[in-house]
Amino acid sequence: MAAATPKPKVLSDNFYEFCRPENYTVEVIFFHGLQLGDENPRDLYLSTWRTKGSEDQYWPQTFFQKDEFLKDENVKVRALAVRYDASKVKTDKDGRLDEYLIAETFTNTIISRRFKVGLTKGVPVILVGHSFGGLMIKAFLNSAATAARRNNNELLHTFLDNVAGVFFYSTPHSALRDEVVQALFPRDGQYSDLIRLLQQLNKDVARLQQEFERSLRSRQFGKNWGLTEQRAVFESEMTELAGLKSLMIVEEGSGRGNVDTADLIKEDHFDICRPANTESLSFQRLADFIHKQQTRGSASPSS
Repeated sequence: MAAATPKPKVLSDNFYEFCRPENYTVEVIFFHGLQLGDENPRDLYLSTWRTKGSEDQYWPQTFFQKDEFLKDENVKVRALAVRYDASKVKTDKDGRLDEYLIAETFTNTIISRRFKVGLTKGVPVILVGHSFGGLMIKAFLNSAATAARRNNNELLHTFLDNVAGVFFYSTPHSALRDEVVQALFPRDGQYSDLIRLLQQLNKDVARLQQEFERSLRSRQFGKNWGLTEQRAVFESEMTELAGLKSLMIVEEGSGRGNVDTADLIKEDHFDICRPANTESLSFQRLADFIHKQQTRGSASPSS
């Protein structure tokens, strides 16, 4: 049996570092999703990125260094992860924050001289989100762009200019089907305010997407790389959840969104971001995207 991988380095209460090679060439930040079943919401920053078939190994810690293609291309990834209140149930302690407060916390934590993320010239930043985590990436970038415009903050502008790409694993860009929402969140429960962003026809979902796309068009981020490119993969298999019938949680229309490139992967909603090895398609799609951003940046006069 393989030895357990040490847990990521704790940078703060809500920010962690999976790996940091010497002279890294790319920074990748992972955003987990919202609790959907009986998984522990406090552990999602780790369990989301567990290696398939393992209970205590997390692929962002080792796969980037193992991948022969990335090694041959001299792609060295500094991998980080955020943590936020992902409880689906609202209690006295949990499930009480909305996306604006969470995004503001991300902005104040990630973009700082303490951690030096996104502040190195020529080193692109790639944000990776699973499920609801993709929506939190949009909220985070919206929040950071707004703060940069208001405060003319040098750190914020530098970070945003270095955001070369966003990669989505089964993110419901246009919410979930009503049938899925009702199955996951029965009407008699007391739920986090975040759940509304998964509901169809919710004005906040539309506002989040519109603001994100407006920022993209006006080049509020990604200036050092010409633009911020988007890539998505989404599930093709039904997902089994305890006590529920099998569900297709994110369907193709919502999984594609308005991203530049998207395709199906033969996994369920949770395993789509749990590759078994570096030969897994779900890892290779991300690795190829990371490589493309580094190459695109190195060829850019602005880099």
